[in-house]
Amino acid sequence: MTMSHGRTRPSRTSLAIGAAALAVATLLGTAAPAQAAPASSSITITGLKSSNGTQYIKGGKLTISGKTSTSLRKRTLTVSLSRGSKTAALNISTRVSAASRFSVTVPVNVDAGTVKYSLRYAGTKTVKPASATKSITVLQWFPLVDQDEVDESWLWSTGSASVAGKKYSDLLASGSLYGNSSAYAEYNLGYHCSSFSALLGLTDQSSTNALAELAVSSDGIQRSSRRLTVGKTAQVTVDLSGAFRLRLDAKSLADATSYAAFPGAQVLCNADPSN
Repeated sequence: MTMSHGRTRPSRTSLAIGAAALAVATLLGTAAPAQAAPASSSITITGLKSSNGTQYIKGGKLTISGKTSTSLRKRTLTVSLSRGSKTAALNISTRVSAASRFSVTVPVNVDAGTVKYSLRYAGTKTVKPASATKSITVLQWFPLVDQDEVDESWLWSTGSASVAGKKYSDLLASGSLYGNSSAYAEYNLGYHCSSFSALLGLTDQSSTNALAELAVSSDGIQRSSRRLTVGKTAQVTVDLSGAFRLRLDAKSLADATSYAAFPGAQVLCNADPSN
């Protein structure tokens, strides 16, 4: 009997199983470990403080304060400003404290109207982004010399003059008043304004014995009145809340020439009253 000697060939089935096992081993050996999901984060604005008390006035400052989630401790928040659909970064940032608190002061240098201030964290691979927004209404002082009168007397004008020894380049003033003559001007406020401010006085051209009464009214109600002689002035501030129209009056009270003046006359409004 003849016998054959040699190696036994593996079956096709065993080869396939071995290849599959090798592929699985290879995949398991090179797979990257699973990454943890980024931590959640939050920002809450808890306070708005104006340098002008309870009002936000153009030219002032606003301090925004608040708190964050613990995930944002020691991280940086940026500030942006938006009006309508337009948003602009302010190039201002603040760092969250170890107690998860923040405070940042920004200039209020935008025109009157409603704007939004936002605090943002951009996010990283380990912490999710977050933001918080607060709206404020910005008020602005509008000089009356830039507003059109809706009614005025022929003795009313704008120009330059000296009052109590100080030169004013752009003020509201009456023409020459004598005896019981008077002058006035009226301006629309459109319910946009909350305050009027001006210095009242007589120009230095007035006679030595000049005496005049200067008054401020809104919607037919007199809000302030001062009797002044040449060289004397009075600073007045008048509440215009809910007013539609402003009126300035000047009346001579002596047989001497008076030139009434309202240097620095301006109104504080949430929109341009001339629009």
